[in-house]
Amino acid sequence: MLHPQRYTLVQGLVDSIHELLLYLDGWQCVHVMESRNQPALEIAQSVIKENRVSSYIARGGPRWLQERLSAKAKFR
Repeated sequence: MLHPQRYTLVQGLVDSIHELLLYLDGWQCVHVMESRNQPALEIAQSVIKENRVSSYIARGGPRWLQERLSAKAKFR
């Protein structure tokens, strides 16, 4: 999304998502450096590694995630 000219193969998908987001109030897309968003990276890695096909975050997430988020919150 930061450099759409680099990702022309997914531009149609990005456009479709953007069109759907127009129906939502108050959404935003913010770039965060990977080093500042470690929990999101760990979630993505666990989904790939553990072959998860449904959202486990919506159910409260695993204990390691809760611990990680609590630790991150202490440093802010």
